[in-house]
This record gives sequence, C-alpha cells and structure tokens, in this order.
Amino acid sequence: MADQARIQDSKEKFQVAFDQIVSQEQAAKAVYEQEESMGLTDGVAFDAWAAQNQYPPYMHAKHQYQGARAAYEMALQHGDPEGYQAWTEKVKKEAWDNMGPNGPNFNVLVGPN
Repeated sequence: MADQARIQDSKEKFQVAFDQIVSQEQAAKAVYEQEESMGLTDGVAFDAWAAQNQYPPYMHAKHQYQGARAAYEMALQHGDPEGYQAWTEKVKKEAWDNMGPNGPNFNVLVGPN
C-alpha cells in the first residue's frame, strides 16, 4: 500500500512538472524562433541555444521535469515492476517516434499519462 501511495504521489508531481516544462518549452521556442528570424541564433539548435542563453524559466522547468521523472521511474521500478516495464516501453516508443539526427530521441518529453 505504501508503494502505491509513493507511486501516486510521484506521478502527481511528475504530471505538474511535465505540464510546466511543456508550457515553458513553448514559451522558450517562441523566443528562439523570434531570435532565429532576426538572425541572432547563428544556426544553433534550440536545446543548445536554451542552455547557452540560460533561459531561466525553461531551464528550471527542465531540471524539475528530469527530477520528477526520475523519482516516478524509481517509485515504479520498486513498487510496480509491470508498470515500470510498460513505462519504459512507452518511453522507447516516444524516442523512436521522435527521431533525432543521431537516432532515437530519448530526451523527448514524455508525461506520466
């Protein structure tokens, strides 16, 4: 029962972090696209641009997302092995569906639901 409570709590926190990173990514990409249209990005990809420019709200949300995702994965792994297996399959599918220039994108944002 404690495992289920831990999983549910981490899932709720993960959902909040996921919603926040999606929102902040949209805002950051709007700024990036504006700067790109003015020729200010020097052809740098979005992720590198965000890191170089220290876009604070996006970078904070990204770190929150990564931490919440790791906590959720750990709770699943220890409390619901079948759920963890389903989660890893979902992540793999999303990574393969969002191919990057070097193969599957395992940094793609995936929410708990």
